Amino acid sequence: MEKCVMLDPLLYSDELEEAHLIDLRLMLIEKSIMTYKTDCWIWQGGQSGNGYGQIYWPSSDRKCESAHRVSWIAFNGPITDGLWVLHKCNNKLCVRPDHLYLGTPQDNVDDREAHIAKVMLKLKARETRSFLRRF
Repeated sequence: MEKCVMLDPLLYSDELEEAHLIDLRLMLIEKSIMTYKTDCWIWQGGQSGNGYGQIYWPSSDRKCESAHRVSWIAFNGPITDGLWVLHKCNNKLCVRPDHLYLGTPQDNVDDREAHIAKVMLKLKARETRSFLRRF
């Protein structure tokens, strides 16, 4: 899989014109597949080593920007300094704009811990049901 998807250079401006935003939105949709179970838009382009989608974004210091951050910019506008783009769905490859929200690094930690706790409860419930079926 490619590491970083190259965008049209016209899309790199800090202040994107509406026509370029439409192109960027279409590219995000075209490079994604929708899952029916979660309604996520799963990014099919390049991925980083930690599992996030990647897009070549020269205005970024890193040159490769996370696909979900680019999705936020395309659909919602600039990302406020000090905030991160977080996933409501806990899917690193999701670029669906209504699955994303802005939050602090601490919000990200809290969200991850809440997700882990929820998964652990489901596992315990499953184990309990399995145990009770034996009797």
